[in-house]
Amino acid sequence: MVALPNMSDVRCYYTLINDNNKTKYRDRGDYIMSKMLTIDDLCEILQLRPNTIRNYLKEGKIRGSKFGREWRVKQEDLDKFIEDNSNTNK
Repeated sequence: MVALPNMSDVRCYYTLINDNNKTKYRDRGDYIMSKMLTIDDLCEILQLRPNTIRNYLKEGKIRGSKFGREWRVKQEDLDKFIEDNSNTNK
């Protein structure tokens, strides 16, 4: 089991890491967090309407998490969705 950082340390400084074009942040405790994307981010990247993105999230086509009323998607999950739905893989 991975130990979670102490919430009092949340304000620690993060350093941007570019690992194979995947944006990650590393704090001074060496915890790695993926960038979380909003529905607006997904709309801009995928060129789709917000309701389409919400439907994909509800149907499980895009893996995401709901925090209160807002959806968030990890960059890795978006990359997997794009890879799974690209015409070059078929």
